[in-house]
Amino acid sequence: MFKKIISCFITLFLVSCANTVDYQTQPLEAMLGKWSSSKEECATKWVEYSLSEDKKTKYLHYNTGKAQSAQILSIGHGEFLIEYKKQPGTQPVLMTNGKPVTWWFVFIDDNTYRMRRGDWSKQGLTAGSWVRCI
Repeated sequence: MFKKIISCFITLFLVSCANTVDYQTQPLEAMLGKWSSSKEECATKWVEYSLSEDKKTKYLHYNTGKAQSAQILSIGHGEFLIEYKKQPGTQPVLMTNGKPVTWWFVFIDDNTYRMRRGDWSKQGLTAGSWVRCI
């Protein structure tokens, strides 16, 4: 019986490792799933990310029922750039160059990312980070 349990554990471990996506080479796929500003808030305050089939649109679904989408503009090593789609009846927020605000999602590790506005320096990141809800 003990051998069977160990065998099952090893199989589950290998399957879970095989499904891990490398955030550095596949940042869009690594972003899929639920995220929050802290592990403690994962149960009550989260956002879930998904992608369109063509991987040109990122969808955001919040625990509040709100939904939003963003156009994917660029994909880099461990990061990608988006522009949120304008909500009807709102004015677009503009960057210092007069263009709509864009955001880089920058992975810190497999389960953490921070953001950088398109008009911030490469070193400029949000003070807070977001963590994967597992």
